[in-house]
Parts: sequence; structure tokens; C-alpha cells
Amino acid sequence: MLLANRFAPITFQFGFIRGDLRRVAEHYVRWQHMILKIVTQDPVSGTLASKLEKILPVDEDGQRILLTATQSDWVAVFDNRVKGGTSDGIVGVVSERLATGGLVVCDIPNTFRKSNPPGFRGIWGATAISAYGKSDSGIWGFTRAVSVRNDVSGWRFHQMGPPWDFEDLERYQARIIRQRLDSTLLAMYCEKLGIRLFDESFYEGPGLAMRSKFPMVPGPRTYDLDELQRQIGVGAPRGARQQ
Repeated sequence: MLLANRFAPITFQFGFIRGDLRRVAEHYVRWQHMILKIVTQDPVSGTLASKLEKILPVDEDGQRILLTATQSDWVAVFDNRVKGGTSDGIVGVVSERLATGGLVVCDIPNTFRKSNPPGFRGIWGATAISAYGKSDSGIWGFTRAVSVRNDVSGWRFHQMGPPWDFEDLERYQARIIRQRLDSTLLAMYCEKLGIRLFDESFYEGPGLAMRSKFPMVPGPRTYDLDELQRQIGVGAPRGARQQ
């Protein structure tokens, strides 16, 4: 897990776009202007934790995002939506506009317990990786996706697209579905793609904290991150988050 889930649910799902920060930001802003939103942006630097602080609090719409350069040719994308991030939409659109690769990862611990009191029953677990690009037919979209997810019907495994050469295909035959893709295997796949997924130092570099909203529309409901984390059973006290 990234940053020991101190910023969950922001770090439950996030993405990457291959390119440089300036161009990724430029095309994100153009896209938002096309749908009549206004965008503000502020340069940020420092640790990943200090940069993520700039897109708090979490809200219902995911109005705030962080774009940050990394120690490779990927730009990382985080957003502040209360449900755990909607970076898939950002990565899908901006990577297509740039005609470059995109990747979305998901790493959610399974903390759901029916026995817990209402409002504190936890969250369904999931581990997933999805790549964006142009298919052999010339259509932009998913080129590879692998996931395990839990819901009311239990754990399910899904995959689509031709596998990468480095995938551990034997793992997908595991009798226990949740073991077919875990955090360790997810990190290994990302390493093969040039991403040190759970290494905070990988995200060192300049960043942009951005906010996109429709003009003259009231802001969305916001949530205290510490309280939200208590409800879903993850995270750490705010003091630990700032260390």
C-alpha cells in the first residue's frame, strides 16, 4: 500500500500518464475547458505526503487533483474523490489526447465486516491494474486489465486483453480468488513498466495541485479524512500522516 494508507481513500486508486508534467497538465486543462469548467492550479513540491495534503479535503466530486512528476517518464495522477479516486477517467481522456500510454492501479484492503455497526462496516477490497492505449483495431481504450474484487457476491477475478510477457499467469489459476492478484504482484507488474508503485521517493519531483469546477455552482460536500478512515477501517492519525 502507498504511504501505509495514511491518505486513503485518495491512494486506493490512482493513475499514471506517460509524458512530461507540463504537457499532461496542459491537456487536462484543455479538456476541462471543453466541458465548461474553470481550473486553478498551484505548483507544489516536497514529499508525496506534503503534495497530497494540497488536495484535501476529500469531496463527493473529486474536484481536486494532483499531477506529479516521478523518477521515470510517468506522471502520477491522484484525485480527492471520497469513493476512492476517479483517476481512470482522467488517465483515459488525457492519455488519448496525448496519444501516449496510460495506467490505472487499484489497491484497496478488504475491511468490510457485517458485524460492525452501521456506518463503520468497512470497505470492499480490490486489487487491479488497467492499461490504456490503442488496440490493434485502432480504437483507444483498455489494452490490458486484470483485477480481483470483493462485493456482496464474493471475490471475483477478471481479465481482458493480451497478457504482458512478464505476467505470472499461473497465479490466475489459484483456488482462492483473492490470491490471484495481490499488492506484491501488482507492484511487480508496475516495476516492469517502470513504476516503483509503493516507493514514496519515486514520486519526488515538481507537481501541480489543481481544482476543476463549474462556475457559479456550489462546492460539493467535503469530508474529514480522519473520520472517513475510521468508518472504512484504514489509515492513520493525522499527526502520523504529516510525518
